[in-house]
This record gives sequence, C-alpha cells and structure tokens, in this order.
Amino acid sequence: LEYYDFLQIKYKYQTFSKIEERVKNHILPFFKDYFVINIKHYDVINWMKYIDSNNYSYNYCSSLFSALSDILGYAVSFYGLNENIAKKVGNFPKKKPKKEISFWTFEEYNKFISCIPDRLYKTFFETLYSTGMRQGECIALKWSDFKEDFIEVNKTISKTKYNGEYVINSPKTASSCRIIYIDEKLKKSLNDLLEQEKNKENFNSNWFIFGGNKPLSATTILRKKNYYCEISNVKKIRIHEFRHSHATLLLSKGIPITVISQRLGHSNIEMTLNTYSHLIKEDEKKATMLLNELKTSLNFFLVLIN
Repeated sequence: LEYYDFLQIKYKYQTFSKIEERVKNHILPFFKDYFVINIKHYDVINWMKYIDSNNYSYNYCSSLFSALSDILGYAVSFYGLNENIAKKVGNFPKKKPKKEISFWTFEEYNKFISCIPDRLYKTFFETLYSTGMRQGECIALKWSDFKEDFIEVNKTISKTKYNGEYVINSPKTASSCRIIYIDEKLKKSLNDLLEQEKNKENFNSNWFIFGGNKPLSATTILRKKNYYCEISNVKKIRIHEFRHSHATLLLSKGIPITVISQRLGHSNIEMTLNTYSHLIKEDEKKATMLLNELKTSLNFFLVLIN
C-alpha cells in the first residue's frame, strides 16, 4: 500500500493504474510467499521464464520487468535492501519479432464507415481515421476544442475509472498537445453532429463531443467497432490501428514524415520512422523505379536529338 501511495504521487492516474495491474496480476502472484530481502537472482530468472511462457510481446515483458525492478529499487532506497537483484539479472532479451502493424486501406475504411447509421459513432470513427488521434484523446474532446478548421488536442481520458469517475489527464507527452487541421468532410460531419446535440436540453460547449455530458465508454466503442466490422465484412483492427491507418494513408500519398509525426503527436520523428519503417522502404523502391524511368526517358531523348 505504501508503494502504491508513492506511485500515485509520482505518476498520472492512467500510468499508475497500468503499473498497479502489472504488479497485481504478474508480480505478486509469483512472489507472494517471498520476503523482498530473500529474493535471489535465480528467483528473478524463474519469474522471467514464467512470464516468457505466456508469449507476451517484448514491450509488455519489459514493462513487467521494470515494475519488478522499481519495487526492489524502492526497497533499496527506503528500506535498506542491499541491492536491486533484478537490475543485476538484466531485462528480457529483445528476441521477439516486432508485431506487424495492421491497418485499413482507404477502400476498407469506406466499406466500414458506410455501414454505420448512427451519426454519433459514425463521426467518432471518422474522426479517429481522419486525424490519427489516440482513442483517449478523441473521447476527451469537448465542443470547445472544435475550432471549425481544426481540432485542439489538450487532454486525454483514462480507459479505467477511479472511484466510478472518468479520469481526465494532460496528454501522453508535451508534443501530444497539438492542433490537427481537418478535412471538409470531417468538418461537415462534426457540424452536423453539433446541430443535433444543440437540440438537447442543457447543451453547452463543455459537453464531450462524443457522449454529451458523459464521454463514450471504451467498452461500448469496442463493441460497436467489432459489430460494424462484421456487417461491413472488413477485417477487424484494433482501435489504435485507426491511427496506423491514418498514418499509412498519408504516407502512401507522399505526405512528408515530419507532417505525419506532428499530426500523430509523436515526441520525436524517430518514433514515427521506427513505427512505419516498412512503408518507408516501399517508398524507397518507388524512388528507385522513378529514377530508372527518368534516366531511361533521358537516354531515349538524347538518342533522338543525336
């Protein structure tokens, strides 16, 4: 409990809740019969084998290791534990292949969106696809954040509730606070939804765009997404992959990676490059083909004039 109090002071609620989940579900069950002072290197190794047997992604395994190491580090700092044995053992080796990014083509997205009759959910999914926002950022939007030509992203909402209440935080990083300019179609969809909402009693600009006086539930969004995937007969992608679909579409149309990185709110361009490196390689092939075509045309022209 004391360690949890420490985490709540140190982190935003959304981050705290993730760490708490990792500790409760993956660390305490294994080490419940141990005193911290008695944990040896082989205990940590056996725990790592246990975690690895679940076939989690490298990033998730690494986050679990960090949680364990932080607990032991806390004991070193405040309770006189001699050393952080997890640090000596070292993190999971980065041996698992990176998961392939799944996304929709523009045609798949159109099949999906055309099957949604409900204006609220149709506009929500259109906003995700057309802006590349994270789900929490999109759910947290209020009408005051809609500025006709752009959307101002300045907050996010936790997927989990605290004491029954939604938790609104500042975005993931400082660069996540951004302005995203929107296309005419999305602008019309948002204005149509706004006119619909204005007819409701007590409407004001502090209402959530997606939900009214309360934001949409993440579980309801997931259920609706899966349902519309089924009836439109398109492959199921995760909510976060609407974001990948947005970035992929822009890359395929030649939009500079710097612009895409800004729209996504990435803290640096390297993050964008690493995430979409496979698509950039395809662009390199296109560049080579273009050079071949240009040089072939030039050689043909030189032959003609000579």
